[in-house]
Amino acid sequence: MREKNRSTLSEWLKGLSLIAIILASVAVIVGAVNFSPVSGQAGQVESEVLAKQLEFILKLNSAFLGFLGIIGALLTWFFKSSLEDAKKITREIVRNELIDHIEPFVKEESDSIKRLLKTEQIIRDTTVYYYLASNVSEKPLEYKLLDAREFDIKFFNQAKKPKRQLGNVFVLDVSNTDENIKYLETQDNTPEQDECFKLLEKLIELSLAGLIGNKTSCQMPIIVVYVRPGKRRITLIDRLKTEFTEVKYYTSANTPVALMGCVVDSAYVAYGDRLSNRSH
Repeated sequence: MREKNRSTLSEWLKGLSLIAIILASVAVIVGAVNFSPVSGQAGQVESEVLAKQLEFILKLNSAFLGFLGIIGALLTWFFKSSLEDAKKITREIVRNELIDHIEPFVKEESDSIKRLLKTEQIIRDTTVYYYLASNVSEKPLEYKLLDAREFDIKFFNQAKKPKRQLGNVFVLDVSNTDENIKYLETQDNTPEQDECFKLLEKLIELSLAGLIGNKTSCQMPIIVVYVRPGKRRITLIDRLKTEFTEVKYYTSANTPVALMGCVVDSAYVAYGDRLSNRSH
């Protein structure tokens, strides 16, 4: 507010100064006009009178031209100064608008891009071990979806098991096994279904025991059990930390979409766990 008042006062002073100078110049011109030529003495020849009148006209012309020059210079100075002030004020307005409106928006977008890049970096830095609990060598659709998401993913099956490490996230896929497919094909509440369900639970237990049981010295990954239990609940998953005390974090999924979400979330958990371990 003070800066605005000072600017207004400066503009008024400039205007008053210009008016004062113009009035002074006008006074000079009026004085020059009122300074009439001395009339000739009696007996002077007419040529002397004409000469004095001519001299007066020349002085008046010079004074008027000088006045115009002064006025022109003053107007040039005044409007140039006003133009510079207008440019300065405009720059200040634009700068303030940028600071007040554009800069926060740019910062917000920049932060959003940084978070997105950080998320993608976490995904790319996460190693996923995908274990299909069968001898089938063909990679299932779910593996391809995770691979397309740009995880650092490795494929294993019963014929090719991981030897030392289990990655940051370990996916146990029993959904694409014969045991799970056969179980889903049986009729509900039949002895055949009961038997298939027991075989499915046994497959999960043996797979985890064979893979986790001898990996106590390595960094335990996030366990993701991918299974389609139908209308039943696999209680082994609920008892996973009790049955396998080495497991720190685990989850389960029963559809490809749920599996994708679980693996992405597990990648964040694994990243946070690594940071936590480094700080201790």
